[in-house]
Amino acid sequence: IYSPQGSWYLDHLDTDWEGMYRQDPMTRVPLTSESQVLGGEGCMWGEKVDPSDLEFTVWPRAAAIAERLWSKATVNDVLEALPRLQAFRCLLLQRGVNAGYVGGSGLYGREAPTGPGSCYQGVVVDQRAFDQDVPATRGT
Repeated sequence: IYSPQGSWYLDHLDTDWEGMYRQDPMTRVPLTSESQVLGGEGCMWGEKVDPSDLEFTVWPRAAAIAERLWSKATVNDVLEALPRLQAFRCLLLQRGVNAGYVGGSGLYGREAPTGPGSCYQGVVVDQRAFDQDVPATRGT
């Protein structure tokens, strides 16, 4: 299990989702051992959060970690990841998860949205993906 010291700690509020996304999960793993890596983790300690800001602190940074873990090594561009994480945040919000803002100045782990409706500003989203009654199909 890959667990980078410090760089994927979700309670490090001075690290934004972009910094976590840039972390290569195979940096310290020898090429001959990469097939033995089963997964990874992003840790969240409780000293800097409480129930009022837990979800806002964890998301979208945990999503950035997850994408880096399940993607090929060549999928590592922050600008290409931005619309995917913005769309995922919208999905989380629609499902009642208090996910933090994606984008902006990229200063810290917690950042306020740019204003009302910011969930969909600049994001191309297939709305059917969020409708539980109508499944979206890939490529449409």
